Amino acid sequence: MISIPGSVGEVDSPTLYFLDFSRGAASISDEELAKLAARTSLTRRAKIERYRRRDDKARSLAAGLLLRALFDSRVDEIRVDASGKPYLENGPEFNLSHSGSFVALAVASKPIGCDVQVREKISPELIAKRFFAPSETALIFDAEPLERERIFYRIWTLKESFVKALGARFAESAKKFSIALDENGNARVESDELPSENARFWFRDDSSSSLAVCSMGASGELRIVEVDAEKLFS
Repeated sequence: MISIPGSVGEVDSPTLYFLDFSRGAASISDEELAKLAARTSLTRRAKIERYRRRDDKARSLAAGLLLRALFDSRVDEIRVDASGKPYLENGPEFNLSHSGSFVALAVASKPIGCDVQVREKISPELIAKRFFAPSETALIFDAEPLERERIFYRIWTLKESFVKALGARFAESAKKFSIALDENGNARVESDELPSENARFWFRDDSSSSLAVCSMGASGELRIVEVDAEKLFS
């Protein structure tokens, strides 16, 4: 079992554990996948078994192994609340997201949410009209065509991370607030309906993916721990 540097003890500042499992899972056999799945919780094993596609199984397995490496035996204490958000009874707060070959796990002493998205070819204007506030939709329509997809994913991941930090449901909450971006790209929440005064955001993106973390009231800068996928899958 891999030992993650900076694994959870007393959580002094929000931490993001980030994993790209494309190399670690690329060559494992079905037999090895089943053996690795046995390290995960019973709930996670059942989820892995339900998937038909191999990449879905590998993605769920990677998430389960990361949770086990971080929380050890406490992973079996994870429960799910009414909104579908996993939690540990006595903390710490955590949130999980995965997309493509990426897995992100955010941990803090205060409520936290994270979202990672591998960019796909989409029609950002159509999705924005359904889920975004008017001010957010305007940011996309006012941008140059080649920039619209990037701006869409930035807003989407920021919104997702905020909703997940609140423990709310995205479809019910998405239009109750808006993400505002200043000239430096810093984000804040504008809402008359949802608590947002303590929301702090961290964001990064590249040409193929976007990642956002939102913490509600946590102090300190976000610490990022890159997890070695080959060791996690060994």
